[in-house]
Amino acid sequence: MVRVTVQKSEDALKTFHLISNLTVKNIIECLKEGPAPPSEIARKVNISPSTASRCLQEMRKYNIVDANWKTSSIDERPLKMFRLVPNLLRFEYMIRMPESEPPKPEHIVMFSGNCVSEFRENDKRGVYVSIESVPFRFEGTEAEIIKECANEIKFTDLRKKFGDINDFESTIKKLLNLGIIRLKSSN
Repeated sequence: MVRVTVQKSEDALKTFHLISNLTVKNIIECLKEGPAPPSEIARKVNISPSTASRCLQEMRKYNIVDANWKTSSIDERPLKMFRLVPNLLRFEYMIRMPESEPPKPEHIVMFSGNCVSEFRENDKRGVYVSIESVPFRFEGTEAEIIKECANEIKFTDLRKKFGDINDFESTIKKLLNLGIIRLKSSN
């Protein structure tokens, strides 16, 4: 088993179940357009205002959305405006690592996601990667290996660069099993 940190949440499983809910997904899509009051969200998502409020309160509890009071220009009435929290959702969970054969020297190692972006947090360099719009966060050796694989690299060159690191083999297996990187024959 390998622990993959993708957000430290006080209750990652509940957060995951919450954002797996179709209504919550629709609310998230609606809020991508910008902040909105519950009544507008309910109308756009085609749910009752009470359902929208209940979902928004639950989403707020898990730091998916936040809210501010804003005075409406029409009748000077204050409205509670909800918006998505601007950071990526990340989760901590366990994955089982199947026993897989190590890459052969002639393999080319490639990044298999659709986005790699660097981040700096507390002077730690790392990357966010996205696969099918699921964001993952990696630091240290894993981040460096992913950055190299984003440019396609021969496994022998990857081993020369990182092979002296103790967990090189297990890091490669973990990234392969997560689907972050993939192999192709160089022939």
